[in-house]
Parts: sequence; C-alpha cells; structure tokens
Amino acid sequence: MKMDKEQRRAVVLDAALKIATERGLAALNFRDIAERCEVETSAATVRRYAKRLRDLQRAVVMRAKGTAAHAKLKNDLQRLGV
Repeated sequence: MKMDKEQRRAVVLDAALKIATERGLAALNFRDIAERCEVETSAATVRRYAKRLRDLQRAVVMRAKGTAAHAKLKNDLQRLGV
C-alpha cells in the first residue's frame, strides 16, 4: 500500500517521538529516525518533512501533546534553545 504525504509524515513523527522519549530530543538524527520507521524510509525522506533538525524537534514536541512525554520533551526543547 502506498502512503500519502500525511501518512508518511505521521510514521516519521511517530518514530522520532519514540526516540526522543527514550533518549531525549538532543539524540534525534535523520538516520536513526529513518531506521526506526515502521516502513522502509530513508534519511532523505525524513528530511523532506523537516529540513532542519530544530524543525523536527519542534514537530515532535507538538506530536507529543496530550501524552505523558510532552512536559519532558517541552523542557528538552527549551534547554536546547529551539
């Protein structure tokens, strides 16, 4: 099944959220996120959804809204100065 842009973005953000929850926002990188995706994804594909790592970090915090991880990740974001 081919995914549309929004479905692929959701997969990327979910993978990034899992990594950020385990290791913190500072540990995020495009390659690890691609490897963690549930479907085959390259680092280049991850970059399509966030050109800069700080944009991806912000998106992950927004994705975490309403979860137990949100406050921790929001604090991480502030500490990183993003």
